[in-house]
Amino acid sequence: NELLDWMLADFNTRALAGSATAEQVVGVAREAAVARLTAGINSQDNTVPVLGEFARLINGVATPAGKQAATARLIAVAQEFEAPAIDARLQAKARELLPGREIPAETMTRLVSQLREQYLVRIFDAIKTLGQPNGGEYLVGIAANASSPLDRRKAALGAAQNIVPASQATALFGIVNCTPSPACNMELRGLAVDRLGESRDRNLLPQLFSLFDTQNGGTADNGFIVRWKLGEAIIRLGGASVLPEFMTHLSVARPAPFAGYTFREVNGEAQAVGDITPPPRAVMRGFLAANHPPQVRALAVIYLGLKGETSDLALLDGLRGDTSAMSGEGWEAEQLATLGAVATRAREGLNTTLQGAQQAAANAGAQAAR
Repeated sequence: NELLDWMLADFNTRALAGSATAEQVVGVAREAAVARLTAGINSQDNTVPVLGEFARLINGVATPAGKQAATARLIAVAQEFEAPAIDARLQAKARELLPGREIPAETMTRLVSQLREQYLVRIFDAIKTLGQPNGGEYLVGIAANASSPLDRRKAALGAAQNIVPASQATALFGIVNCTPSPACNMELRGLAVDRLGESRDRNLLPQLFSLFDTQNGGTADNGFIVRWKLGEAIIRLGGASVLPEFMTHLSVARPAPFAGYTFREVNGEAQAVGDITPPPRAVMRGFLAANHPPQVRALAVIYLGLKGETSDLALLDGLRGDTSAMSGEGWEAEQLATLGAVATRAREGLNTTLQGAQQAAANAGAQAAR
């Protein structure tokens, strides 16, 4: 405990000062270390840069209650930086960074804003490391506050990955449904959809499908991102059992001027299907049939190019001459204007993957023989 107190007095220089690292000391002290590290969480300039390390050390030994208490301290520190009362300190820091210079008022305002956001990003990352529901709730609250700077809202939603409690679904849907504006862009809305997709709450699927059916947009304003993310969220939440319903929704033609589906969204959704275990290969093979629209068949083709088996080489080979046009932005730029071109690339990718796996197995066998 005395050694911990000594380290925490100047963590930047003392954490690695001796033959035992801070991590080793914390591993011995455990709950006593958690109490001291939590008490050491504050807004001082020499503390904020190491809050991520504090969070990592706490995360390694603390109970859930200990992690939540540390998260509460981090939230309190973040709220200090959110408040105008800290501006005087940030102004002093700006002058320290630019010694001997007269800083115009406009420049000072910008520097204070930059410093505030830099500190908050570090705190958000520490909250993410601890991974507690109270941290997720706080971060979603930041993101849902339309008066907060857009970059802060996006940073908060990014840090909330996999830690948002189910109770925050309404707030996340509010972000997804906000009117696109300087305070709410496509990236922010897409991040909110990502967080919904991590919720493990299948009860959200009807709302997600409803939004998927109504979203439309192109690449010029990144309008396609929300629909792409909605598709991924549906697949992640629903798993293999939701694929037939998802493909039914994907089959619906989209109106001009953004007719069809972009390459990036279909490719991204194929990647999401690729994360499902066990691999739903048989289900996806069923969507190769000619009675399905090109975007559905393309998704199945791309998936099999990623996760297929040796028998799928022949299936993909049989589609290489298919002239069905791919409708939507990005396909021509990828030289994938037809389903046949999509199948050709997928087959090449699958063949390379299978050959690599065979070579790795052969090398392992040779190593074992020696």
